[in-house]
Amino acid sequence: MIVGARPRFRQIIVEVWKPLTILFVWDVAVTAFHIMTPIKEPPLPTALFGTAIALFMGFRTNAAYARWWEARTLWGALINASRSLARITRSLTKGEPEGSEMRHNIILRQIAFAHSMRCQLRRQSPYEEIARVAGTDVADMAVGRLNPANALLEDISGIYADALAEGRTTEIQQATVERVLIDIANAQGGMERIKNTPLPNGFRFFPNLFTRVFCVLLPIALVESLGLATPIGSTLIGLVFLAVLSIGEDLTDPFANSVHDVPLTAMCRTIEIDLLQTAGLPAPEPLTPDHGVLWSAVRALRYLPCLTAARIGAVLFAGMVAGACNPAPSEPVEPAHETHLTPRLIAQRIMYCDDGSRADVDFIDDGLKMAVTWLPNGRTEILHAQRTGDEFRGDRSRAVVAGGSIAFTQGGKIRVCHRTPEGS
Repeated sequence: MIVGARPRFRQIIVEVWKPLTILFVWDVAVTAFHIMTPIKEPPLPTALFGTAIALFMGFRTNAAYARWWEARTLWGALINASRSLARITRSLTKGEPEGSEMRHNIILRQIAFAHSMRCQLRRQSPYEEIARVAGTDVADMAVGRLNPANALLEDISGIYADALAEGRTTEIQQATVERVLIDIANAQGGMERIKNTPLPNGFRFFPNLFTRVFCVLLPIALVESLGLATPIGSTLIGLVFLAVLSIGEDLTDPFANSVHDVPLTAMCRTIEIDLLQTAGLPAPEPLTPDHGVLWSAVRALRYLPCLTAARIGAVLFAGMVAGACNPAPSEPVEPAHETHLTPRLIAQRIMYCDDGSRADVDFIDDGLKMAVTWLPNGRTEILHAQRTGDEFRGDRSRAVVAGGSIAFTQGGKIRVCHRTPEGS
């Protein structure tokens, strides 16, 4: 999410420069035709047409912003409910011999629930985040269900049900906890509704169509009065309409994992910090904006030498596209991780890189260590990260994890690798 107080005019230009360039070329062509031929352009009611389009785009932008703001409100409710659950759990288990274990199990599962919701809304696998927070057994249980987040919520309710059966809590206390869990489930349902219910097709198709038709007709209506200044005037007016169109499009999906979305990663970090501190466990540092953008990938990308976050983002996107267009071979690949890493293994990936190489990547210990082995016969290198979201660093290599891709830097060379889809 963009959090800077100053407007990011450059970001708008980056998003609309292609149609704006086409519009400018068209404006120049209309102006040249007007000057070089005796044909007079017919009068067009562009003022009336432009007013109607502006009203239509205003409705669409308001509808998109309402979705975005509701998504932010639901995540705020999830943060508050998570804090309430942790506070109630600490109060009910205080002073009990077995209370510490129960408290930790519930709080860690609630943190895993938040991360699982983030991954599900972004159409990412939540296994690694759940395993990092609550362990591989909980992760295996959760991802075995169609809705891992709901499975974690049921597991929390089950822990309290066991405590009630053992006489460690009362029915009144159980009812209090269930009310908080209902609030969490309601927030989850609202988020899933927004993600699974897009704006009606007319709200997206017709504004795009009418705006482009208006931009085509605009220089024809202006050339008689503006003359040689028509390309400048028409392009500036077109910029306004295209910018409003782009803003509405950016807000349509508040969980799109872009610079315009709701900052899910930062809010999950907030939940993780608050709940771990409630449980008396060490907590990570909060995420901070990087160049006015509060987004998980940007914070990690800024460490790569000699490259800006935008360039790395373009490389990662290109790698994902290349991976989609050139799927990896389907024959099974034997993992190459070293045997002494297996007891500490959290997650394993076989990564296929844009230069044709392959790597076996193992996340070990607490998920802040990465064992990288370049197949088929490369040596294993251990890379370390200070905290979640940071760059992994080793003696020879560095790595940045963004979504389902990893960008490796070694000797000034960057290799973008993507994960093979299951069953490919």
